[in-house]
Amino acid sequence: MSHRFTRFLILLIPGVLLLVAGCESDLSPLQPVPPDTTSQAAYVGAANCASCHQAIYDEFMLSGHPYKLNKVADGTPPTYPLRDRVNFPVANPPDGVSWEDVSYVIGGYGWKARFIGLDGYIITGSAVQWNMETGEWVAYHDGETKPYNCGKCHTTGYNPEGHQDGLEGMIGTWAEDGITCEACHGAGGDHVVTQKSEDITVDMTSAQCGRCHTRDAQHRIAAGGPDGDGDQFIKHHEQYDEMIGAGHRNLTCVSCHDPHKSVKLDEPGALVLDCNDCHGGVEVTNTGGGAHTCTACHMAHVAKSAVKRGPFEGDIASHIFAINPAADAEQFYQEDGSWFSNPFITTDFACLRCHEDKDRAWAEENAETIHAHAVSGDYVADSARCGSCHGDIYDDYIKSGHPYKLNKVVDGTPPTYPLRDRVNFPVVNPPDGVSWNDVSYVIGGYGWKARFIGQDGYIITGSAVQWNMETGDWVSYHDGETKPYDCGKCHTTGYSPEGNQDGMPGMIGTWVEDGITCQACHGPGAQHAATQNPAFITVDHSAAMCGGCHTRDAQHRIAAGGPDGDGDQFIKHHEQYDEMIAAGHGNLTCVTCHDPHKSTKLDEPGALVLDCDACHSDVEMYNTGGGQHTCTACHMAHVAKSAVKRGPWSGDIASHIFAINDDPAAEQFYQEDGSWFANGYITLGYACLNCHEDKDLDWAAQNAGGIHSHAGLKLAARR
Repeated sequence: MSHRFTRFLILLIPGVLLLVAGCESDLSPLQPVPPDTTSQAAYVGAANCASCHQAIYDEFMLSGHPYKLNKVADGTPPTYPLRDRVNFPVANPPDGVSWEDVSYVIGGYGWKARFIGLDGYIITGSAVQWNMETGEWVAYHDGETKPYNCGKCHTTGYNPEGHQDGLEGMIGTWAEDGITCEACHGAGGDHVVTQKSEDITVDMTSAQCGRCHTRDAQHRIAAGGPDGDGDQFIKHHEQYDEMIGAGHRNLTCVSCHDPHKSVKLDEPGALVLDCNDCHGGVEVTNTGGGAHTCTACHMAHVAKSAVKRGPFEGDIASHIFAINPAADAEQFYQEDGSWFSNPFITTDFACLRCHEDKDRAWAEENAETIHAHAVSGDYVADSARCGSCHGDIYDDYIKSGHPYKLNKVVDGTPPTYPLRDRVNFPVVNPPDGVSWNDVSYVIGGYGWKARFIGQDGYIITGSAVQWNMETGDWVSYHDGETKPYDCGKCHTTGYSPEGNQDGMPGMIGTWVEDGITCQACHGPGAQHAATQNPAFITVDHSAAMCGGCHTRDAQHRIAAGGPDGDGDQFIKHHEQYDEMIAAGHGNLTCVTCHDPHKSTKLDEPGALVLDCDACHSDVEMYNTGGGQHTCTACHMAHVAKSAVKRGPWSGDIASHIFAINDDPAAEQFYQEDGSWFANGYITLGYACLNCHEDKDLDWAAQNAGGIHSHAGLKLAARR
């Protein structure tokens, strides 16, 4: 089945209702940083942390993390705090097993308990897992042999080599059982001696939690296949993958949670931010005779750790948030034999788990009437009004490329652009045989190319109808085809898929403003303009905000054009977000390096707010090969193409993948289902041979590793 959907998602961003078409990720997707197993500092144990951080330590020891793995010493079961909880902890191991037969208990604090035998293998069978919510023994991999290979995320100071306690089934060794202080903050041996903050890690990013709260390298949301009743649920411990698909773009895990407390136990202060803090103006208008809460629907229990509470309810709250009200939307899809969840919650999980006597048609009809979005407001008709208060920002922005993605031709008068002294900028005339009176809009014409829309709303196609600004050439665009203009979602402001702009049949949808102006990113501004209240405007610095349009694939594969006549391929334009998901700069967002109000194409002063040296100042270039290398020349090679192919190994758009694969046999592209995609790295052909045209891949492989030392990457590895 297709993973795409064309109905709207309900996404609540602070102060604004966003109706977003398509499966769009909403957290800056970062590759989780693996736990640091190379540190020379010694692990000292969590109890040593308490000597200076007693209050934090006391809270943390009441949370679930320290009890992910619990040792059984001399037949004595592990102890847990808060023993008065129902079915907490398990009193005895499985039937026929004594505590003398058990070396460790996995969990037993939040959802379930599993048991490890004296050989290090997990005890399997028909009634060997204790589900705490129901107080029942259930099956776990009956008839299978299961080594314990979960130490990377269940323990502290993990090393994949060896066998803990010499037990054959234990894969790896570690410093401390469970997820304790140093699992997140790094080995504390230096810190406890020096008391210096730089000798310990304090990482507030979601990627820190995402090291373990993930299951899939591509951040697809892994799900269990249909059970005996035909139901499915998202698997546990992948909130990071869910957040990448979530609608709360400017939040991290610690925005809402105190990481030292347990959300399972709902301790006072564990939740440091709730929905009303940002959505206080959202009024529930249709209760349907019941009492709704934000989390009941937007954080429905689509995931399951131990207990299935009903056909549409597991036992873990989802962190996807967005609800797709379409009655035919699919929560899950299958890929290569594995099940994954789409990045939205369908109405069966959001609605029917409570309204069991209803169906999804009823849910679709009622979902969008649940609450009023009083803070959404209307669009200001002209973004120039934003300049009355934000003059400097507006002056910068109006010279960037975004406002000129779509430009109206009024009464045969071509659109005007700033900075007319640029070469071939803008195009002086439309294609041969077409007058300005025949043109209703110009697509682009500011950065790379210009295309033209006729008076019927269809894009003008043919053999010489696209103007490439870099070369001043007319080239072909879909010669012989009919092309409606269906790009308004990302080319305009205040877009609606309904209707036809200016009444032209070829125009798909309507909008408030041509081009990508202030309100395209900040949301409708009428209430903000009237009240000056910042609650009525969106300020979103996440990569996913840009990723709403700088993407092409629902799974964030990097879409590429198939081989051209010369057998070459390039990544397609406007998918930097998909590239960033595969990038090696896990703690960066778009605005970390770019001023979003300025044009990177024009290289205006201040457009780049962070360059490579800011983080990699200790990287020494010591093999120039007789030439002058820059970081971006290789690590941001022009693997993508918007208009011009500069050579067999160079397009006209810099890549945001960064990582270089120095294997000369590595393939930049692969094909799937008839479509071409790029791998998450730059191959040597694009990184090296775009300049060294007289060399080959073997030469590049021999020299690439010697370009520079990596001394400056140590800090990044710890984050």
